[in-house]
Amino acid sequence: MPISKRSRSAIALILWLGGCTAPQGSPEGLPDPRPPVPTAPQADHAPPAMTGTLSSMRFPDRMRPAWNGQRATPPVTPVMGHPKTWAGDLAVRELALVGSTLYAASGRLYAVPLKGGAWKPVETGGAAGLTRMTSDGQRLYLGGRDGSVHGIDPSQGAAVRLGQAASEITGLGLDQGKLYVATARDGIFKMPSGGGKVESLASAEGAARTVSDLAMGDKACFTLGERVWRWPFDGSGPTLIPDTQGATALASHRGVLYVGTADGWVLASGDDGKSVHALGKMASSPIEALGTDGSWLYASSGNSITMMDLKSFTPMPCHSGFPAPVSSLTVLDGETVLVGMRAQGLTSMPR
Repeated sequence: MPISKRSRSAIALILWLGGCTAPQGSPEGLPDPRPPVPTAPQADHAPPAMTGTLSSMRFPDRMRPAWNGQRATPPVTPVMGHPKTWAGDLAVRELALVGSTLYAASGRLYAVPLKGGAWKPVETGGAAGLTRMTSDGQRLYLGGRDGSVHGIDPSQGAAVRLGQAASEITGLGLDQGKLYVATARDGIFKMPSGGGKVESLASAEGAARTVSDLAMGDKACFTLGERVWRWPFDGSGPTLIPDTQGATALASHRGVLYVGTADGWVLASGDDGKSVHALGKMASSPIEALGTDGSWLYASSGNSITMMDLKSFTPMPCHSGFPAPVSSLTVLDGETVLVGMRAQGLTSMPR
């Protein structure tokens, strides 16, 4: 989940908790939006290989073994005393930052100051059963179990209903004033970010209709099912990305899509979705969450996290012993990673 660039200076002053320290070198009804705020994290120390497209990256010569369909149970490591700045035990699936406030959708909308404090419910004017959320840095977009889509400007108050999709919202993304809506049984929809007609992005049959997550690329969005599908923004129809059997998690950064799998591997694909590269095995069990700043890739399985240097593609242990399984990884900057859990709320990786 990307965080706006303008918030980075504030983050440096108010967030004393660090992430895994990488070695050096290495809503109709809503007010008119203000100029969009860049939401992709900008890594100050991104290595040269990651500053361009997929074609500029040098990949390791690795081959992912054929997946046998088995999903190993993640090991549970002994709970360690990770510092906790944000009090509350809600489930954190994804985060958004508006100003100096963090938001999470966990049945309803919750907020907490970035500098620390207790999570508090936010009044949304009846929007309930919230499952997913995204932000343009100014406003929040919310999806629910009933397929409803809402928008809210935190400075103005209650949410405005923007539209209705066919089934539960499993992912939301923004691109060029359009809101892309992933659903549990009906594929992908798009609509104006200020509200309006909800349109199917393209016809989808079979497996492509079942979506559990969404990632945004430069020319297409990608959906997670048993495999990964590419949905071009021009509506030309979904295509299956090869060699993504057993996909379990998605993340994207600067035109590169990262895919975590049930056998603990991480794959990379370009925005065209034509080829997939095996980066390496990061866990012995299914990867549940991915996060990246373009220099380092973080992957969770159970209550532990592994990191990979995206210059040498070397995986290494990062942190273990979180009090609950990790469900989201939000990279704020080059060294601070927010860790959302299925229970027990949010913490940050210690330095």
